[in-house]
Amino acid sequence: MRIARALDEGEPLPSHPHRLIEENLWRAIRYGLSGELIDLESFDVRPTRVALERLIDWVLPVAEELGCASFLAIPVANAAERQIARFEQGATLEQIYAEQVRRKEPVGG
Repeated sequence: MRIARALDEGEPLPSHPHRLIEENLWRAIRYGLSGELIDLESFDVRPTRVALERLIDWVLPVAEELGCASFLAIPVANAAERQIARFEQGATLEQIYAEQVRRKEPVGG
């Protein structure tokens, strides 16, 4: 929706090299929230959390209009980081797996 708004309002949308987008995808997969991403405007390397905060700032006005701004949050740790922490606390791989696949509460509704 935010991209559609930008297009409707004539806001210039950047066109970044696909190689850098692929590099950031790899970094996100490999390092998660504790990693770093390449800023596609300045080419500086920044913490992933900073990149996500900037993205949230960009989409926030539209999210507020849609009533979904409260869902825009960066977790303290992602799933991989939580699983590693549980392992370091002494949980077995079987326990960690069971925690991940147990029935969760439905979203919405």
